[in-house]
Amino acid sequence: MKIILTFILFLSVYLPSLAQTPSFSFKFRLEELMSHGIDSESTYTIDMEKCEFREEKIDYSHDTSDIDWNNLPDTPHCKSIGTLTRKSYVLDFNLRNHDYVFENFYIINIYREKGGEYDTMKISFPIKMRSFVTFIDFGKIYFVPGYYNLADKLIYFIDESSYLQITLQENALPK
Repeated sequence: MKIILTFILFLSVYLPSLAQTPSFSFKFRLEELMSHGIDSESTYTIDMEKCEFREEKIDYSHDTSDIDWNNLPDTPHCKSIGTLTRKSYVLDFNLRNHDYVFENFYIINIYREKGGEYDTMKISFPIKMRSFVTFIDFGKIYFVPGYYNLADKLIYFIDESSYLQITLQENALPK
């Protein structure tokens, strides 16, 4: 009886460890460029949207996308996947999810309210390479109102664990 219970316990612990799901992690630090004479703290709202175009079966290899990212379909399916609102000069945005991100397009909407004035910074970027596990790190981003398309300003590399790492090219965003 002990052998059967031990075997059942072993299977209940071991088998779930074999089941894996795709995952991605995204992070950046938002900082405000300080202006002399304005001393009020800003209230920031960061909203990250995921837009999907994929309709075919998922393949988890490390191939690159053949989508023309400068000529996207008219009606992608977009939804908010993470929101953060905070009153601060500096804030860290971290998002982790179990999702397959290849050939998805992401939009980061950053809204700032400061002294009764409102500004928006919008950053968009695609994921052009397949990977089961993806880490995106944009490092430090300074709030500069405007729209920034990073489709051709990302660095993709596979690390020693076969995970996809995505970072920004130097000077991809204003400082």
